[in-house]
Amino acid sequence: MAILEAHDVSVWFRPGKTAVFALKDIDLVIREGDFTCLVGPSGCGKSTLLHLIAGFLRPSVGEILLDGRRIEGPGADRAVVMQHPTLLPWMTVYGNVELGPKVRSVPASDRRRLVEQYIDLVGLAGFASRRPYELSGGMQQRVAVARALANDSRLLLMDEPFGALDALTRETMQFELLRIWSLTKKTILFVTHDVEEAVACGTRVVVMTPGPGRIAVDRAIDFSRSVIAGAGGMRDLRAVKSTPAFVSVREELMATVLGFANRNGARCEPQ
Repeated sequence: MAILEAHDVSVWFRPGKTAVFALKDIDLVIREGDFTCLVGPSGCGKSTLLHLIAGFLRPSVGEILLDGRRIEGPGADRAVVMQHPTLLPWMTVYGNVELGPKVRSVPASDRRRLVEQYIDLVGLAGFASRRPYELSGGMQQRVAVARALANDSRLLLMDEPFGALDALTRETMQFELLRIWSLTKKTILFVTHDVEEAVACGTRVVVMTPGPGRIAVDRAIDFSRSVIAGAGGMRDLRAVKSTPAFVSVREELMATVLGFANRNGARCEPQ
């Protein structure tokens, strides 16, 4: 079942009298329960497309539908996790996660149940009373994920959420996100510049071209389900990443992305 549809979407900006395309002729369908990863060279419009879906931007032409309704602006049916956690520093972990349900006037007893559930789900039980500055970068991003999940949105949008983390923490967070996705059955759109991350986490990898952003590859994969199906935790993620099948897909998609990046660099196209 399709949860999100983008039809003939283009975005252009006008720095002078010339229109410069950031995205052109985007058609995309995301099904419920998908973990869709957007990859491509810098400047290809990955984040622009995510911001359109979030409602932060409007298409110049075309439309984006969520559950059959045109997206006209931000809404509670979409939750966004950015590269940096953007937590409220004066609030505790509990207060940050509680924010969305509180704004929506969820009763206090239900809020407590939700907040405790998601704090536990992201592995931060015992840290509810801590403030963001007392947490590591990876722990702060776990709070951001818990805050997004507590809103019970239809679609979870993630814009390079692990980009600022060190390699070990990043891989740990990849596994944790897969675990959370398997438990919550959320539909996720995940922007990353890391091809290996996309292949490891996604049920689909969508590769975008540079300047202007178009969809060049839309490929279904199932390595993430193999990771979740095992009982070895992080060991299963490492094992899957070392298989010949994984390496083959990673290198094929990496060659595509590098080919775009080396084609005079990523740049927008004037009209």
